[in-house]
Amino acid sequence: MFFKRRAGTRWYDRGDISSVDYTKDTLTTDGTWKDLDISGVVGVGKKLVLIQGYLSENTSRAEFGVRTKGYVNEVNVDSCMTQIGGVGITHCFMVYTNADGVIQYFGENITWVYLNLTIRGWWK
Repeated sequence: MFFKRRAGTRWYDRGDISSVDYTKDTLTTDGTWKDLDISGVVGVGKKLVLIQGYLSENTSRAEFGVRTKGYVNEVNVDSCMTQIGGVGITHCFMVYTNADGVIQYFGENITWVYLNLTIRGWWK
């Protein structure tokens, strides 16, 4: 994937962080879109954020996705789906925050074994 670098844009790497930012216990997965305020990590202002996800559940084809808050069209969603029950997958999500540092996420209404999100960095 190629990104055109705009003048003044810069990658902010969080480095070798020691724990995930969000887990199944801190996220609500009820099959509806939820707001997630990540401004405590990335700050405010519109930013393109790289989020690494690790997902696992006991059935197959469970979906999780992220989008910019306020977007409603499905083509603007970065999502992934588990393939086999009991087998974890990783996926790197790319999503813009809104001006307040908020994104939205969607998780199937199931009991997740793992649902870990780690903010790796962002472009500003």
